[in-house]
Amino acid sequence: MKRILFFYLGILLGLFVLLQWLNAGGDYAIERELWQINKKYERLALDPYAVPENEFQQAVRDYESLIKRYPRSPVTPNVYLQISEVHALRKNYALARDVLQYAIGEYKDNLEFCAQAMTGVAKTYELENQWEKAKGIYQQIIDKYPLTMVGINTPIYIANHYEVRNDSRGSQEAYQKAIRFYKKTAAEHTNSSIEFNCLRLLANCYFALGQWEEGLEALGEVLLKYPVPNYLTEQRVELITKTINLVAVQRLKEPQQAVRIYKEFIEQYPGHLWNSFFQRMVVELSDYNEKVSEASQEK
Repeated sequence: MKRILFFYLGILLGLFVLLQWLNAGGDYAIERELWQINKKYERLALDPYAVPENEFQQAVRDYESLIKRYPRSPVTPNVYLQISEVHALRKNYALARDVLQYAIGEYKDNLEFCAQAMTGVAKTYELENQWEKAKGIYQQIIDKYPLTMVGINTPIYIANHYEVRNDSRGSQEAYQKAIRFYKKTAAEHTNSSIEFNCLRLLANCYFALGQWEEGLEALGEVLLKYPVPNYLTEQRVELITKTINLVAVQRLKEPQQAVRIYKEFIEQYPGHLWNSFFQRMVVELSDYNEKVSEASQEK
């Protein structure tokens, strides 16, 4: 009896492994085919009006065929995004929106995808120079999907829209609104990737408004609250320290503001792998501050 039981358990385990392997293979297969289709039609994006209409139609058919053959793959939602982009290239914006709205209905539980698809909808309105409609969609993203990466980045995107168009009043209001969003969201999700991303974007908003001290404090909080490697990567440390040093030295004319942050980090996390780097920053900034003080006294 025990032998039979172990035999059937072995069969079940083997089936489980096989299904897992087939599922992984399916994802690889669709990713490979999607890459091949994208490669085949990449020239559509380079010069849409130099490409015959039938090539656009064929591209849509190829993508739709992929969806039919891999309906349950995690990669499939991205195929809808590709179809929408093909329609948008030909300025068939209403059709592009229809594709995205259908996909949102199909994958309503995939919040990150839904936020991304809604961004695609908003982009089509932007391409039609209908900013108010686009802005309405972006606000829906913030309201419905505030904790997705797309949702977190949307408030500052709206503010940037006004800034690049030299709309001072619009950008001021949008940045202030973004600041409220980031502060509230960070406070509600402390010690998480959500707070980490909100603090970084909060600093950007402060800097855009010329609120240098507030931005510096936000970046300092990023360093002090998230010292672990998955947050504090080498690239991020370099970018954050360059920004802190630039703001402290050039904007605030107070290098000791940066020194204070680095010293606090060293004190809180003795033996941390970044301490020697921050110690070097302390020495360099202190030397710089001393030279500036001596020069001002000589004058």
